[in-house]
Amino acid sequence: MSKPRKLDLDPYHRFSKEEWAKFRDGEPMTLNAADIERLRALTDPISLSEAEEIYLPLTRLISFYVEAAQAVHRVSTRFLGTEDTKVPFIIGVAGSVAVGKSTTARILQALLQRWKSSPKVDLVTTDGFLFPNAVLIFLLPPSWEELLQRLHRRGEDGPEVIAQRMANARVEVSKARHFDFVIINALFETALFDLKAIVHSQRLKYASLQRARPAVFAALDLL
Repeated sequence: MSKPRKLDLDPYHRFSKEEWAKFRDGEPMTLNAADIERLRALTDPISLSEAEEIYLPLTRLISFYVEAAQAVHRVSTRFLGTEDTKVPFIIGVAGSVAVGKSTTARILQALLQRWKSSPKVDLVTTDGFLFPNAVLIFLLPPSWEELLQRLHRRGEDGPEVIAQRMANARVEVSKARHFDFVIINALFETALFDLKAIVHSQRLKYASLQRARPAVFAALDLL
């Protein structure tokens, strides 16, 4: 009795950079070097040529997916006799920390918005969906000078690494306005006190306290 043949199933296709670039198929580049410089993060060394070779073929493939999804939606609504409402096409960009997700998303958005159909393309972060009850706390240095001195005092990094850390810090600090609380870390003891105060205040919120002390709330007819 012959052994059953094992199927070699693989959901992925693998291409070299040169092979992938050919899928551009003459698609015109609608971004220039200044656009790429504006869209990329400080730590993402992407060039205009890389955007042409990698992102243009990707947007062509996405366009085919969008057209196919729209066609299926139109056929389904006709078959079911339902109203033909607009349905968003969602593209997820995932990865670990500092791998270029934001740059990828911004460049894709800029290219997709320049399609001939001029679609509406929005960027939506997932933080609010994944952690809707999260309390966001940002730790600020008292000044750029103090942060630089602290990096030097650590004695672990050379000048180039320190310069890169300072550049990264400026990008990160620019996002502080999106956080719920900000702590200025001038003195460790004071910063720790502020952190404990924030944690304690969250525990005293109505919903949090109701979960922690249900018997008290029940006795007061608050459940």
